[in-house]
Amino acid sequence: MYEDLTVFQKRHREKAAAMLAESFHTNPLFVYLFPDEKKRRKVLGNVYKGTVEIVSSVSDVYVTSDKVEGIFAVRRTDKASYSPALYKAIIKTGIRSILLIRDVPLIPFFKKAKKLSVVSQKMAIYKKQKPHLVIDMVAVDPACRGQKFMSRMIRAALKEADSKKTYCVLETETLENVRIYEHFGFQLSQKIEVIEGQLTVYVLIYDPFDQTSHLLNIY
Repeated sequence: MYEDLTVFQKRHREKAAAMLAESFHTNPLFVYLFPDEKKRRKVLGNVYKGTVEIVSSVSDVYVTSDKVEGIFAVRRTDKASYSPALYKAIIKTGIRSILLIRDVPLIPFFKKAKKLSVVSQKMAIYKKQKPHLVIDMVAVDPACRGQKFMSRMIRAALKEADSKKTYCVLETETLENVRIYEHFGFQLSQKIEVIEGQLTVYVLIYDPFDQTSHLLNIY
């Protein structure tokens, strides 16, 4: 199912972090957390190195090739989500983040971050369902978009979902991405308004077997 992708290795980390930082630089979530563009670029470029490590400890991570035109992570909820590798990655990322945001006003930052807890609360409903797939990360280098790299990554996960007769969940922060995922067969399940008019999280489900109809349109 993932034969057309390359398993993420340590050698890919620098390229992946740089690509993710560029890809998500204007993402509403990070614009909300780090309004200053220069600080946001500096923080994302470094924090994503740790983010990839964290995701790798709980998910299978792939890149499109050694050139890292795109990166993709899929997690299976029937597998353990905690491990020594996860805690190690979290600690490393935490230390790196503290050093990077030392010139960011901390009280406003933590107040903003606290508001994001509503997303975790709303997402808890999916954890109670049968084992399924979660797409934890997917991004394509802005310079490589339109070359079907996104399609290769998403369709690999959907092929697994089809073969296991399960479903797949992901979240995004832009309506543009919602339309892209709907093209692949996802349906909008939740629209979580974190900050009115500024930050909305959209949760989508791919479920060709109609196992999650009760989870659709949970606003």
